Amino acid sequence: MLNDPKKVCRALPPLASCSPACRRPAGGTERWPPRRRHEDLDLTTAGAASTGSSGGLAPGQVAEDLLATGAVDNATQAVIHRIKTVQGELADLGHPEYGSRHHSLIGQPNNVRNRNLVKLYILQALALEPRIRKILSASVVADPQPDRVTIALSLSFVGSTTPTNLVIPFSLAGPV
Repeated sequence: MLNDPKKVCRALPPLASCSPACRRPAGGTERWPPRRRHEDLDLTTAGAASTGSSGGLAPGQVAEDLLATGAVDNATQAVIHRIKTVQGELADLGHPEYGSRHHSLIGQPNNVRNRNLVKLYILQALALEPRIRKILSASVVADPQPDRVTIALSLSFVGSTTPTNLVIPFSLAGPV
């Protein structure tokens, strides 16, 4: 019973020096310990200081929130999501062609034929991405680990003159 932090915390009286996060709720009906949301997200300052007119911020207080990506960062993120998604996974949402078929090669040997299939499936997936102006280069090479390959892409996005290079590991044995 003393090994359960929930029971130990409830058994002890709240201390004046205790932080608000570790104090037990007065009524006992709230979840204890309190659930913390988005602990894995990196929050970044989203803008200039607020005037206090909206969002409940005091004058001069800066809002902390997730920043939206834009332009090349957004396109890069879209390409990565497309490659990481198994084709057909979003069919129920009306996007049966979204994703890549290279995931179907998991469990296959790391040989030239399968590396060429990985490249083919990646190129087919990228051909459906509207943010890509041109695929400058694509290669799939064997990794020092016997069941892994490295996918190297050089892409030109719409609205950008600078090529973007992506290097993506892929394991034929399963998730990396």
